[in-house]
Amino acid sequence: MNWKALSKDFESYLRLERSLSENSVVAYRNDVNKLAAFISERYPEINPIQIGADHLAEFIYTTAKGGTEAGTQARLISGLRIFFKYLIMENYRSDDPSELLESPKLMRKLPDTLSETDIELIFSAIDLSHPQGTRN
Repeated sequence: MNWKALSKDFESYLRLERSLSENSVVAYRNDVNKLAAFISERYPEINPIQIGADHLAEFIYTTAKGGTEAGTQARLISGLRIFFKYLIMENYRSDDPSELLESPKLMRKLPDTLSETDIELIFSAIDLSHPQGTRN
């Protein structure tokens, strides 16, 4: 089976069976197309059914080395996992080479906090002469 046919079938699966939004379908299709381009360039004799975990690891490493951000890498890995699960579900493959891929750790930004001065200003703005002021 060739990349183009599988990609098209996968896209239909995402739309019809998973009912994903158009943006998600496009993102997952692009992920599969990136993998297809990488494999076709480096391993032209390999079709999607023959991809191994080592090929996927090399692909992810290459994208990371190329400057792809951690969030984009995580989404890319997620898309590939869904693609290989689809291949198993459709009986194209019996194994999942993406199961050993680890998503990069995503940095989470801590929320902004108020300074002690800001808190004191808020408290001083409360009018304690009214019942609502005491409540507040």
